[in-house]
Amino acid sequence: MFKLPKTVAIAQSAALKAIATLSLSLLPLLTAPAFARDIGYRFTVTVTGGSLAGNTFEGVLVYDDATLTGAGTETLTVDAENGDLRVIMELLGQFYTEAEDVDAPNFPQLVFEDGEIQQLDFWLESGPRVNWWALPGWEVELEPWGASTSDTAQSAIAP
Repeated sequence: MFKLPKTVAIAQSAALKAIATLSLSLLPLLTAPAFARDIGYRFTVTVTGGSLAGNTFEGVLVYDDATLTGAGTETLTVDAENGDLRVIMELLGQFYTEAEDVDAPNFPQLVFEDGEIQQLDFWLESGPRVNWWALPGWEVELEPWGASTSDTAQSAIAP
């Protein structure tokens, strides 16, 4: 049987330890998502109280989940560095996008609590903002929506 000289065996052993250490240090990178992804939801708002009772509004929101940790309160915006939020909503026969929020470009905002959507803060009228997402008589339903190349946000909510 052929024996390696002692210095080669020591070098080989050190190289194997270095490779093992490097592999273990890279493990978190291999198990974490390599790329952010766009997440989409359709939402339906059924108004059961107030002056708009009996109306139903629909919309789509899409965001990049790269900055979300899933812990505590987090807010995404239309800023490409913080969520790249996109919204389209049909309201009384008209389509509105995130660019039409009265406080754009600082709004709309999508608020999460421990990774769950709590509120879409999207407002089209002058005056104080109202959290319609949690307003009594405004029931909001969310449904995951995955846009394909043939889908558009408007087609997702068009009758």
